[in-house]
Amino acid sequence: MILAPGVMGLVSYILFIVGDLMGEFFYLLSWLLWPAGLIGGLVWSFTKGNKYFAYGLLTALVGVPAVLFLALIVMLVVFLGL
Repeated sequence: MILAPGVMGLVSYILFIVGDLMGEFFYLLSWLLWPAGLIGGLVWSFTKGNKYFAYGLLTALVGVPAVLFLALIVMLVVFLGL
C-alpha cells in the first residue's frame, strides 16, 4: 500500500523540480504520473492476478482521501458546533 504510491510521489516530486528548471512539460508529466500510475497499476495487478497489490492501490486511491474527508467533516462539526 505504501511502496507504489511512495515511489510515484518521489518521481512526481523529481519531475516537479525538473519542471522548475526546464519548463512546463515536466509539470504536466508530474501531474499525469499519478492517474496513469494508479490506473495502470490497477489494470496490471488485476490482469496478472496480484489482487493484494490492487487492493493496496485502491486503498491509496479511495480509502485515504475518504478518511481525510471524513476527518474534515468531523473537524467542521466540532469547531462550528453544528
